Amino acid sequence: MKPSLLWLGLLLSLFPANLQAQSGSENYPLRITLMDESVSLPSFQALTYSFHPAIMIGTEKKLNQHPIHQWILSANLGFYHHATSQSALFLLPEIGYRYEPGKWYASARFGLGYSHAFYFGPEFRYEGGEIAPVSGYGQGALIPSLALETGYRWKDKANSPAVYLLWMNNLEVPFHIYTPVHQFVGLGLSFYPFTPKS
Repeated sequence: MKPSLLWLGLLLSLFPANLQAQSGSENYPLRITLMDESVSLPSFQALTYSFHPAIMIGTEKKLNQHPIHQWILSANLGFYHHATSQSALFLLPEIGYRYEPGKWYASARFGLGYSHAFYFGPEFRYEGGEIAPVSGYGQGALIPSLALETGYRWKDKANSPAVYLLWMNNLEVPFHIYTPVHQFVGLGLSFYPFTPKS
């Protein structure tokens, strides 16, 4: 089994347990987002292309207790499958601002994470005047990101479940000639499955 798949299995197995075991009385949400991925510059025209499934699972922590103006940290683990080029795993921490005057809210987040992509076709590298094949363990990249989100809480309470729409763009650094910019559009659910410690 590939080392990257072993790491993914370990992260996924520890993720829910880590949410449940966090210290203190603060409750942390579980956020699950189902998305469509496309390789394009920021544009809603990409929504008319073929569907490429993606999923992102994460949580967040509020950095202040203001009821309307909130600063947040988030951590996300995701996967996407682009049918014509690659599949990738990514880990994405973010910092952001949320404006929440009532049940409706809007937020913007900036992130810097890591993506590991596995390409479908053979890969080659030019070194020392020769073309050599590259191993099948994929290619890693840093992924700066920008995400915009709008959502609705079922109740006017901080720990109420919420549904949201997400738009996110990631860059791959160093750039890959075929897939430098990824756009994600999705629908998500945020809820609180774990009871905080008393």
